[in-house]
Amino acid sequence: MRAREMEKAGNYQAAAVEIEQALEGAKISRKVSQPLAVTYNNLGSVYDSLGRTLEAEQAFRHSIQLWEKLGGPDCIELTRPLNNLAGLYRRGRQWSKARKLYRRSTEIRGRFHNPSDPDMAILYNNVAQLELDAGNFAEADRLMVKALAIWDREPERYAAERSAALNNRAFLMLRTGRHAEAGSLAGRAIAIGEEALGADHPSLVSPLVALAAVDRNRGAFENAEAGLQRALAICKSRLGPNHGYLAFVLSSFADLRKSEGQHNEAKRFERESRRVASAYRSENKLGYVVDIADIMPLRRE
Repeated sequence: MRAREMEKAGNYQAAAVEIEQALEGAKISRKVSQPLAVTYNNLGSVYDSLGRTLEAEQAFRHSIQLWEKLGGPDCIELTRPLNNLAGLYRRGRQWSKARKLYRRSTEIRGRFHNPSDPDMAILYNNVAQLELDAGNFAEADRLMVKALAIWDREPERYAAERSAALNNRAFLMLRTGRHAEAGSLAGRAIAIGEEALGADHPSLVSPLVALAAVDRNRGAFENAEAGLQRALAICKSRLGPNHGYLAFVLSSFADLRKSEGQHNEAKRFERESRRVASAYRSENKLGYVVDIADIMPLRRE
């Protein structure tokens, strides 16, 4: 499907238009069908990548409802939109909702897959993010390592997944003060992501920010600046003007300017980051304050 290729390449807006057109065609028959359920899930993934959270939630919910009608409450196809909706809730800091959906997805997949199946690794990686949010660092690390061990068996096939998991683990190392390990992990995430997805893919924003944080902490301000400038360019060229990733990058620039002693510039970046985060919240009708630390990638399906 051409839209899936566009999404993989990070051309989310073009992918959204393509899938919206496919959805209109699928709706014409007014039948509950597998293609319709798949299309809603794909559309939700693209909306989520574009930061259109409310529309993504609605699309994932439609997909879940259709699969329940088609295959019942325990069909394996349900796990994809369940996992994706859980990831959206996690990033929205609705952790109890996310846990409930991940638990349901895990139970369903456990009936069809063994614990070392690559499909299970996606859940391990995403649940690890919940544990990271909760401050359960040891459990988060255990799950991330478990997911990586599965994907490392087929490194080329699961390159994008490995890059995302390495990035997540880099942020875990940053949270626990293990900066050298964070830098190594972020560097690997960038290298794998560049080779698999391209040098300006949006998924590179987060590991670029992680590596910049490591460089800032060790006083390598020029390297940190270069990494953040690259992340900013990707945000501006590939994502919307009020995307959560942009707020993430601007906040990181503020941290860098503070470390450099440029406090007025730091305040300017902080104001701009808050403005983008507020616009993101308003556009998606979110009732919470966006925490920049929560805007980290999960693997969608």
